[in-house]
Amino acid sequence: MTHNELVIKNYNKWIDKNSGINIMGYGSELSQDIRFRTLFKVGDMTEKTILDVGCGRGDFAVKLARHGIKYRNYLGTDIVPEMIEIAKRENTSKNIEFKVLDILNCKEKLSFDYVIMCGPLNLKTPHTEETAKKLIRRAYEIAKIGVAFNMTSTLGDEDKKTEHTHYFDPFDTLRYCATMTRNLKFDHTYLPHDFTVFMYKRGEYEPHQ
Repeated sequence: MTHNELVIKNYNKWIDKNSGINIMGYGSELSQDIRFRTLFKVGDMTEKTILDVGCGRGDFAVKLARHGIKYRNYLGTDIVPEMIEIAKRENTSKNIEFKVLDILNCKEKLSFDYVIMCGPLNLKTPHTEETAKKLIRRAYEIAKIGVAFNMTSTLGDEDKKTEHTHYFDPFDTLRYCATMTRNLKFDHTYLPHDFTVFMYKRGEYEPHQ
């Protein structure tokens, strides 16, 4: 089975067995909120266009609204059709759209100020590492300002790790991101088993047009 087929199969099982936030595998609303607040640090998203890759139920869009962030447009994408159906039911705000879409196999031109990826890379399959690299590179190509994504970390406590989760080496991830840009930020302080990488098209030292 391909990576996408395995992801769809696993999430459909979780959707059938769980409800609410539990179908996303965050563990708790608190841990989800901590991850989202970290992703907010990517930059000022006011009046900006946002692509949320692997949006799930659309929870990130809900948090943006709760924090008063008035973005210009938001597109949430996921490869799991059932997730998109849930997102459409639970999010009816203006300037928001949800699509079943794989950005690695998309013919339409995508261009957004910020690309966000919260958790779509963490399910363990034989293809996770390869797919993650492709997604990061594609996200950086799409972004006009920056990318923020999080991953589960190999530096987490061994007794807390699960069989279905893929754990990434944060240093290898940073080295890979550095092949695209030197304008990077890194945060491994908010949760013991999680890290976030921020990638930018311009550094703070560079003039903005």
